[in-house]
Amino acid sequence: GSAEVMGFDVFRQGPELRQFVGYMPEHDCLPTEVSATEFVAHMAQISGLPRAAARERTAETLRHVGLFEERYREMRGYSTGMKQRVKLAQALVHDPRLMLLDEPTNGLDPEGRDEMLHLIRRIGTEFGITIVLSSHLLSEIERVCDHLVEIEDGRLVRSASMTELTAPTSVLAIEVDGDAGQLADRLREQGVAVNRSGR
Repeated sequence: GSAEVMGFDVFRQGPELRQFVGYMPEHDCLPTEVSATEFVAHMAQISGLPRAAARERTAETLRHVGLFEERYREMRGYSTGMKQRVKLAQALVHDPRLMLLDEPTNGLDPEGRDEMLHLIRRIGTEFGITIVLSSHLLSEIERVCDHLVEIEDGRLVRSASMTELTAPTSVLAIEVDGDAGQLADRLREQGVAVNRSGR
């Protein structure tokens, strides 16, 4: 198969693509023996920034995500919230056009979730960066997203703006365990319009 992101072939043009895309993984993948400054600057260089620009952007980005005071500490002593902020910083440091954030609030307490969602919203609105956020928490999606794409078992279920999805409707969607056909027949007998989909 093949895949393209923003017109770049992901297999043949990876280095070029990294200049325009930032990625924040879900799982903890940070090297514990280096500081946030060292790690984020290294990731900035991998994404195409020259060394001096990478150092400058690292300081700005760590200030933006709230880690400026802790930037020289080894990450082994960081809390989960701090680690999530480092992962966000390394995805943002090179000023990408697109950011892919995989479960960015994973492991955070309610206050940490609120702060992370606020940061993500600011990045999208103030910096004009397109953000693709993966989350299983609908409340988070509603707070920061303009558009929702729902995928189940690798298949597109729906794609719509949040305005469309949250608009009042006269349609009631239900999920049935058991004989959905029998329920549909009984509802039709009562004059209810039924549209079955799924399994």
